[in-house]
Amino acid sequence: MSLVLGYLAGFDWKSIEYVPDIYFEDDGYYWHLHDVFAELHRATGQYIDLYGTAAFADTQIETLQSALLDARNAAIQQPDSWDVHVGNQTHPVKQPLYRTVNRDTLVSLINGVLDAATIARERDLTLAFWGD
Repeated sequence: MSLVLGYLAGFDWKSIEYVPDIYFEDDGYYWHLHDVFAELHRATGQYIDLYGTAAFADTQIETLQSALLDARNAAIQQPDSWDVHVGNQTHPVKQPLYRTVNRDTLVSLINGVLDAATIARERDLTLAFWGD
């Protein structure tokens, strides 16, 4: 399962042009950014979800970029790697599940989304997130 990025002409999902090599999985990178995605949902009405769609246009792209710049600045302050809570195992024993996040990989992922957002703004396109 993955969440991919693409560009749309307007909000026509049939016109999606995928952004290569930038995607989210159900892993520590997505869950580290989940609070950012929840705040974006409150600010824009768009929720970046592993199983749904979100589309950012016009000023929403600026809001996305601002949130991701803050996330990148926070990530730069992290150690080389750390564990992120990604969910809970319920059987056979209830216990929290963690995945390790590498700082440089996270910063690179955020930079990729920021670059895609800049391209979308420059070309007057919608930046789309499409989960499966």
